[in-house]
Amino acid sequence: MGERIILEVLAKVKRGTHKNPVNVLDEVITEISPSLKTTPKRVAGRILALPTYCNIFRRQFSAMKFLIKAANTIPNSREENMAGKLAREIINNHKKKNTLSLTYKKELIKTLKENRPFLRFKRLHKDKRKKKRKKKVIRLNSGVRKTVFYTSKT
Repeated sequence: MGERIILEVLAKVKRGTHKNPVNVLDEVITEISPSLKTTPKRVAGRILALPTYCNIFRRQFSAMKFLIKAANTIPNSREENMAGKLAREIINNHKKKNTLSLTYKKELIKTLKENRPFLRFKRLHKDKRKKKRKKKVIRLNSGVRKTVFYTSKT
């Protein structure tokens, strides 16, 4: 089912742009993909959405999610199915028209800018946490007990 939809989308994109549909899809995904994401952090009883960098796989996933969400919000028409809606969204995005998927990216960027002052609550380095010291008593050969402190790796 999904493979058939993708093949239809690529065929319609080729008819609409007269270019290689895989390259067009790649351009659209890189244009829509956000470089930041929000991660929830609880601070003083509130849950804040802190901006963090995301890897390439998360960027592509977010871009595809924006495309599918934009295609789903287009009202149904008799002659157009999901493949047609996706193809129309990709072609409009390739032609640099204002599309819903770009609107979703702009909304995400807006929320990231609003939550930027809360970055001071983000813990950047987990290694700087206070390590617990444990006490270990060692009995030497002479019968003397020696106390040694060491840090755990938790």
